[in-house]
Amino acid sequence: MDNRTEIVLLSWRAGDTWVFALLPRKQFDELSEKIFEPITPKLSKVHAILTVSDLESSIARTPRTSVIAWRDYPPEDIRVGYPPNDVVERIRGFAASHGVDLQIMPSMYDP
Repeated sequence: MDNRTEIVLLSWRAGDTWVFALLPRKQFDELSEKIFEPITPKLSKVHAILTVSDLESSIARTPRTSVIAWRDYPPEDIRVGYPPNDVVERIRGFAASHGVDLQIMPSMYDP
């Protein structure tokens, strides 16, 4: 049995800023079951991480050997996505340097 901590990372644009949220997998599953309710307002109020540096600090606090699945899984009324490649690579490298397995899931929006 795999004892690694499972975490979900979401990212979305708020104006010109990328916003992030790290959620335990179970909490993400509970939120995503409410597919007809907008998820962003809930994330924004409680879980929003407003800078890449703050996201890195959050990743640094996760247990080593954690698995973070970076997803773009929103309800239809919002646009969750991935930031530019240089930001993605910075976050991926930071996670790896802290023993965290960051898995970027294929975008649901790519044609």
